[in-house]
Amino acid sequence: MVISSGPVVAAHAEVHGTAGSGFGAETAWANGTGFGGNSWAMYTDYCIQDCAPECEFPTETFDIIGGQTVNEGYLEVTNNSDSLYVTYNFTGGWEADVTHLYVGDLAGLPTNNANTPIPGQFPLKTEHFRVGGASITTYTYAIPLSELPSCYIIAAHASTTLYNEDGEEEYSNTSWSYGTEFPNTNRWGWYSNYCTGGCEPPAST
Repeated sequence: MVISSGPVVAAHAEVHGTAGSGFGAETAWANGTGFGGNSWAMYTDYCIQDCAPECEFPTETFDIIGGQTVNEGYLEVTNNSDSLYVTYNFTGGWEADVTHLYVGDLAGLPTNNANTPIPGQFPLKTEHFRVGGASITTYTYAIPLSELPSCYIIAAHASTTLYNEDGEEEYSNTSWSYGTEFPNTNRWGWYSNYCTGGCEPPAST
């Protein structure tokens, strides 16, 4: 009698020797645990295996700062094998009226003659409108990796408004995701360095 808490594998075959080998027909079992009794047949315990977990791509976050000092939320950056994803997340009553995003080489950042970045000339721009009073607190841009080098900068700008619990406007700001100060300009603002991440096995728990 087989006594097992899980599935078993019992593999049997009828085998024949080749001509001149000196062997005739035989009964064969895969080596394992005997069934018991007078039978020499054998089985093997087997546990069903879980599928290997999918790999994970890295995610980085950067604070979104308005008016140089006010924390308005955070920027979340990640990628998969095809695209880079940059997500604006606003908290504490802050919402985006307009978002501007530049991703690429620092040398290609749109600036004026005083080396001040010009968000209005950034390649990615979206105007956000309140619909039915619902908060506009998150927005994602997707950029194909085929358009990017392996490492680049991310300059994320927004025009933001603070709303109170009654949905009334209280304050407006100009905002940037926090990082490295823009070079050769006396205007405030930041960019962040980012390299496309590879897929890594999930951290063990």
